[in-house]
This record gives sequence, C-alpha cells and structure tokens, in this order.
Amino acid sequence: MANHHRNGGGLATRIGQLDIVTSLMLMILAVVGLFATGLMGEVQSLVETHEWVPVTGTLLALVLVFATSETQDPSQMEIWEMGIVAVSVLAVVDASFSALGYVNQYLGAHEPWTSVLILVILILAGAVLSQ
Repeated sequence: MANHHRNGGGLATRIGQLDIVTSLMLMILAVVGLFATGLMGEVQSLVETHEWVPVTGTLLALVLVFATSETQDPSQMEIWEMGIVAVSVLAVVDASFSALGYVNQYLGAHEPWTSVLILVILILAGAVLSQ
C-alpha cells in the first residue's frame, strides 16, 4: 500500500512534486532531435511498417524511467499515480493494436483530441515514474 505521508503529502503536494515540465521538455527534445538529425522520416517509416515498435518503445521508456528513478518502489506510489500509469499503458496498447474495439472506435471519433489526451497521460505517467 502506498505511503500516504511519505513527503508530508496529500494529493496537492504529490502533484506539485511531479516534474511535469521536465518530462514534457525531454519529450520535446526527443522529437525535435529526430527532426534536427533528419531521422524523423526513418522513424515514421519504421513505426508505420511495424505496429509493435511504438508500444514496445513506449513501454520500454516507461520501465527505464522508473528504473532510473530515486524510489524504484511501486509501494511508494499513491493509488491515483498507479492509475495514471495503468491508463497510459492501456492507452498505448489500445492505440497500437485497437485492442479495446468499442473504446478505440469512441476514441477514433474524437481525434485529434484523444491523441492529445493520451500524450498528456503519457507525460504524467513519465513524471510519476521518474520520482
């Protein structure tokens, strides 16, 4: 069970401790770096050819972020933090494989906003796991 008082924190304190800006800036750096080096086309071709690449890369990145975090202990996470990580994993798997038929149809009907929401959830998951 999560230690609710690990840093004297309730929900507002825990949200304040997330380094969301750093997570966002690292994501932007990665994307801009692909453009700057001319690799964006190759990456896009790879992703379009092999549907497992985005989900595998995303899940691997989340695992590496957590593995390099200071705590590396899921028991230190709050329930809502675990929820964000779980939703991010489900969203990436569904977006890649259309695993949740009806949900995927609903999400597809609300593009591009659902993709933006998934991106925000991934940024939050990265920030949660990097603590």
